[in-house]
Amino acid sequence: MTWNAANQNLRGQTVANCLRMAFHDAATYQTDTDEGGANGSIMRELDFSIFTQHNGLQACAAIMEVIAVQVRTTGCPELTYADAIQVVGAAAVAASGGPMCDMLMGRPDAAVADDTSVLPSQCHDVTILIDGFTRNGFTDPATSLVVLSGAHNIGRSQVTGQSRCSRGLGPLTAAPNSFDGHYYNEVVDNTGRRGWFSSDQTLADNGAPTATLMTTFARDHGAFLDAWCPHYRESSLLGVDPVANGFSLNDGWTPGS
Repeated sequence: MTWNAANQNLRGQTVANCLRMAFHDAATYQTDTDEGGANGSIMRELDFSIFTQHNGLQACAAIMEVIAVQVRTTGCPELTYADAIQVVGAAAVAASGGPMCDMLMGRPDAAVADDTSVLPSQCHDVTILIDGFTRNGFTDPATSLVVLSGAHNIGRSQVTGQSRCSRGLGPLTAAPNSFDGHYYNEVVDNTGRRGWFSSDQTLADNGAPTATLMTTFARDHGAFLDAWCPHYRESSLLGVDPVANGFSLNDGWTPGS
């Protein structure tokens, strides 16, 4: 039901923005404080003069409101924003030609905003990025970093002005409507948009712990697509206690149901 509502409402640049929204909501989780995570708090973080990391998510937030009303009034009155955000992110990938991921439902919504200062930046180098994913609690931080950076297949920069970290506003790849793995070719082979952010380029630097996998995905898009769903699902559960919220990691939900 949520999947169908997402497909009815995702259009144009909102596809990429809604995938970005899913990660931004989840990646605030910090293992040392057990705070943040995929909890829907991003719907409380829409004052972009304060939460600057979320600039550009206005359209997706509006769509999320529409989807929540549609689903809550047509058979799922207890749908949380936390669940909707992660399912819509998965639907955005599928709508762009990527894999359809089975998802888990049952995330509660947070009552307060999260600390968004912990989110990755386009200026971070590979060491800082891996450290951030470690603090998020990813099982294999370096691998998850490379796989989830594949979201930039369809990403669009919301950073105004050019700097050493970004070339400004615009699509992150030369084919921003296709979730197929071309992002890795552009970064590794220095083609197309060539890694719009310096944080993309650092993943393929000689000697970086992420460089080999970046090259593997550049040469084998199928390997990237096969890896996507497990790592996206892990991201979608950051900070979520499945047992406390009444579901098991062995439970599954199939897109379209």
